[in-house]
Amino acid sequence: MSDQKKNRILVYNDSFFITSQTFIYYQVQSLSEKYEVDLLGLKFVNPHGYEIDSFRTHEISLPKNTFEKAVSKMYRESFNSPLNLNPRSYVRLRKLFKKNSYSAIHAHFGYNGLNILKHAKKCRLPLVVTFHGYDASMMLSDENYKNRLPELFDYASAIILVSRHMIETLNLERWLDKVKIIPCTVDPDVFEIRRENSTNGIKILHSGRLVDKKGVPDLIKVFRNLRRRYDNIELHIVGDGKKLERCKELVQKFKLDKNVTFYGAVSHDDVKNILSKADIFVLNSRVGDDGDMEGTPVTLLEAMCSKVPVISTRHAGIPDVIEDGVNGLLVDERDNEGLEDALSTFIENPELRQNCAENARNTVLKEYTVDRMKEKLIQVFQSL
Repeated sequence: MSDQKKNRILVYNDSFFITSQTFIYYQVQSLSEKYEVDLLGLKFVNPHGYEIDSFRTHEISLPKNTFEKAVSKMYRESFNSPLNLNPRSYVRLRKLFKKNSYSAIHAHFGYNGLNILKHAKKCRLPLVVTFHGYDASMMLSDENYKNRLPELFDYASAIILVSRHMIETLNLERWLDKVKIIPCTVDPDVFEIRRENSTNGIKILHSGRLVDKKGVPDLIKVFRNLRRRYDNIELHIVGDGKKLERCKELVQKFKLDKNVTFYGAVSHDDVKNILSKADIFVLNSRVGDDGDMEGTPVTLLEAMCSKVPVISTRHAGIPDVIEDGVNGLLVDERDNEGLEDALSTFIENPELRQNCAENARNTVLKEYTVDRMKEKLIQVFQSL
C-alpha cells in the first residue's frame, strides 16, 4: 500500500446506511480520506442525508423466485459459500472483482465476513472484518455460523472488535495478534452541547432500538415506582422495535400516558434536539433472552458527548466507558431496584449530575471521537 491515494477498498455490508448503523458511515467516511472506497450491499438507503455520492456503490440482490433460489443453492454448494444471491448478482460480483484492483475488503459483521470470505481468498485480497454486537453474541447459538468462524479468523488480516469483551465470546485467544479494539464513536461537532434548562421537571430519556437486550419494559416499571415519589419526572422513549407494543401496553396499564412520550424512530437531528432537553439518559442494557448483547452503544456515547448524565449497566463494553460515580452511574443487569436507586440519586443530586456530565463529555473527547477512530482504522489498513 505505497500509494494510498490510488488504493481502493471494498466495504461490504447488508445495507448502507440505515438509521441504527451511523457508526458504519463514520468508518466509511474515515477510510475515504485515505483511499478510494466502493460500497457493496443488498440495500442502499440514506435516512440521515449523508453525502454518499463520493462512493461507488454496487447493489446485489437476494433470489426472488424458485429458479433463482435453485441456482443460488447450487452456487453455494459448489463453492462452499453462504453468500445467497440471485444469478445476476453472482455475475455482477465476479465482474466487480475482475474489473477492479482492490487493495482490501472490509466486511462489517461476522456473517458478512463469512459471506465474502471465498471471494477474498480467490482474489487473494486482505480481509478485515468488524464485529459489532449480535454477531458476537446471539448469532453464536447458530452452530453452523459458530463453526465457520475459525476459517474466517485464520484468513483475516485483522479482526476489529468494538468491545474488549468480544475476545472471550468469540474465543479469539488463538488470534490475538490480529485483534484490534476500535469502539464505536461519535462526532463531537455533531453532538455539540446545546443544553436547555428544564422548566417542567426532570426529563428521563431512553434512545435505542426497542428490543429485548435494551430492557425498556423494566425501565417503565421502575419509572412507575419513581412517579409515586416524584411528581416532576417524565420519561421519553426514542426508538422502534419488537418491544414497542409491549412498552405502550405497560404505559396504559400503569396509567402513565401523560408522563411517558414515545417518539418512534427519528433522524439524527431529532435525536440531538431531544438530547438537548434531557436531564438524565438511561440505557439499562442486558443479555437478551435470545443471547443478544451490546458492543459499545453509540446512543450512550451520544448522550455523554451532549453532556447528559448517564445511567447504564455492567454489560458488554459499557463498563469500559462508564466509571461508576465518576462519569455516570452503573447498576447490574436486570437490577430494577438498583436502577431505581440510581435514578433517585441523580434526581435528588443536581450537582452530581453536572459533575458526571462534565466528566462524560471529557471521556468521549479523549477516547471516543471520530478522529480517534479514524486514526486507529487507518493504522489497520496501512499495516496490511
